[in-house]
Amino acid sequence: MDTAKDEQQIRAVIAQYAEGMRTHDVATLKGAFHDLAILCGYLGDDLIAGPIAALYDWVGANPGPAATGEPYNCEILKIEITRRA
Repeated sequence: MDTAKDEQQIRAVIAQYAEGMRTHDVATLKGAFHDLAILCGYLGDDLIAGPIAALYDWVGANPGPAATGEPYNCEILKIEITRRA
């Protein structure tokens, strides 16, 4: 078990996600998700859930912060790695 290596890999995938969202580059985003990933979360007060392709479709149809100049920030607040016995 190499917790430091695991954390480094997690941070790399999150950075890839963040860059894909900043630039709205679907190819970059696809590198951060498994093909069968399910998107689940809130958009305002609405709960959304569905195949990750829905995120790709939305990103592809809208300009990203890198193009619009809109402020964008993505921070990793905490990574906690636990192992099951």
